[in-house]
Amino acid sequence: MDNQKRKDGCHKWLVFGATYILAVINIGMFYSFAALFVPIMNRFGASRAETAIVQSTCGGVLLCSGFISGILIHRMNERTVGIVGSLIIFIGMFSSVFATSVFVLVISLGVLLGAGMSPIVIGTISITGKHFEGSNLNRIVMSVLSTGSGVGGIIYPYIIAYLDEQYGLPGIFMILGGVLLNNIALMILWSSDNKPHKEKKSTNAPAKETHDNPAFHMKEITSYNTEISQRTQQAHQNNIQHEALTSTINTEHNTNIVIIEKLETTWGKNRGNGESNKKTTETKLIIKDSLLSLIRNKVFMMYCVSFSFAMPALNVPVIFIVDIFVSRGFSMKNAIFALLMFNVFSALGRICPGLLLKIPSMPILGVPMLALLLSAIGTAFMPLVASLSLMISVTCLIALGSGMCISALGATTIDLVGTADLSNAVGMLFTLNGIGFMAVGPLSGYIRDTTNSYTYPLVSAASAIAVGFVVLAIALQYERSEAKLRKHVTNTELIVT
Repeated sequence: MDNQKRKDGCHKWLVFGATYILAVINIGMFYSFAALFVPIMNRFGASRAETAIVQSTCGGVLLCSGFISGILIHRMNERTVGIVGSLIIFIGMFSSVFATSVFVLVISLGVLLGAGMSPIVIGTISITGKHFEGSNLNRIVMSVLSTGSGVGGIIYPYIIAYLDEQYGLPGIFMILGGVLLNNIALMILWSSDNKPHKEKKSTNAPAKETHDNPAFHMKEITSYNTEISQRTQQAHQNNIQHEALTSTINTEHNTNIVIIEKLETTWGKNRGNGESNKKTTETKLIIKDSLLSLIRNKVFMMYCVSFSFAMPALNVPVIFIVDIFVSRGFSMKNAIFALLMFNVFSALGRICPGLLLKIPSMPILGVPMLALLLSAIGTAFMPLVASLSLMISVTCLIALGSGMCISALGATTIDLVGTADLSNAVGMLFTLNGIGFMAVGPLSGYIRDTTNSYTYPLVSAASAIAVGFVVLAIALQYERSEAKLRKHVTNTELIVT
């Protein structure tokens, strides 16, 4: 009842407001990493492949650790795990102030920032889904939430450019570290309880008579005392050392009382430990059942495979967007403006899934399929256009599809798996995507340095996105065939009845 009250009224909107700000200052900063690409490359004299390792490591660790973050959130709660992640983010950002090479940034910005941001990204999706569970606004709210990273992506590039001019790269890291420390204050509004609902077992059932139960030993002692009583009667009849035997019996009786008291104390301790172990076992079983349920969900698994191809490929233009414009001969100001437009249209794209899913005829997988189609077309055409206006237009098309894909992680996933398994589902998606994300940046940077062109990286990315589109099309067809089969079985049962 208390948990239900938290989800109602003003509290859920306070949670949403805090969660949205968290998305702006955390995920928005991650999607603005492209603004740091050129400053890092210039400060340390690194190649594009070396510089790309920083963002690729951050994204890869963020996504790969999503599986662990999902399990921790499922076992504990979003607030506890998120606060720990916030402290790791601050340590990573502040330690970057003293970086002397790109390798140091790979550890501080790549590993630490990615590991700390993972529970925040999953926590924002999970806590919002739980507070708006059963509401008609659920899909809309999840879509609006995903625009937070786009809003952050609009703001951060100009902040980073200004701070770079005023304080240099160390000053950027120091000030952003202070901004990100506000995560802890915002997470205090999150509900801390995340205990799974279980049916309470009746406590009226009789206790089992085991060796740890005093009732079992009481029976043995009673039986022993009965035997002693019979021996006493026989001693009275035979007049054999009556007094000595009585003294022995009293001594043994007192000993039995002490044994009973010790058994009751030991049994009480064992019972407490048993209940604690039982709770731990039940929690592990719940997590195991959740993961098995996700693995058996064939549509969701195909959805994971699709995004494993598409999402890492989508990050090729995201990582190199600024350098793509600069290498084409455009000014740094035009490159920052292109990044701004990318984040604006990415934010717009993140609203689309919630609105499109309101259409009755729109299938659940229709939104990510449309998103991948737009992204594949834009990425394929980017190497072919030359003018600034066409470059920005293609960038906006990629951003629109990319934003829809990111929003689909929340809006579509919650429809495929429900809120109970949402944290584990998002964690699984992140982990599978992270494997490709860690490789795509350095590999694309190496190809760019070798060929002196972004043509091959962009064409390869468009091909991978197309593969993801095909896998989603297969998943959609499978889902429709399963729905028809279930309908046919239901109709047959009704006829037989």
